[in-house]
Amino acid sequence: MLTKKQLEEITQRANKATEGKWDWVPVVDDETLFITGEDGNEAVAENVYTPQDAIFIANSRQDVPNLLEHISKQEAEIERLIKREQEATELLRFDTVLMDKYVTEISKLRGLLENVIENGQCSTIDNIIKEL
Repeated sequence: MLTKKQLEEITQRANKATEGKWDWVPVVDDETLFITGEDGNEAVAENVYTPQDAIFIANSRQDVPNLLEHISKQEAEIERLIKREQEATELLRFDTVLMDKYVTEISKLRGLLENVIENGQCSTIDNIIKEL
């Protein structure tokens, strides 16, 4: 995993590279390739020996910034989801505390109702509810 510092260093290198779209062109001998800047005059890389390498290098000019942007968006989404998870956890913790209080109160009420019924003070739940 790349550190924040490493990502910043990659970004700085990408920002300092020759601007614009890069392309590759064969040299007269058709065995050596040059990577050129957008204007076609400036050699960005020389003596590249395979078209695959030339394509890779030429596309890195837009691929690296695109990947860095993608990483940045993913990191922002991760931060947003972490914050949301923390908020949900806090709400759940609050709900659990309330649930415990409700269970305690219901247990107390059940005990009171059982006493009322056992002592014959009320014969039905409807009567108990009326007394509450």
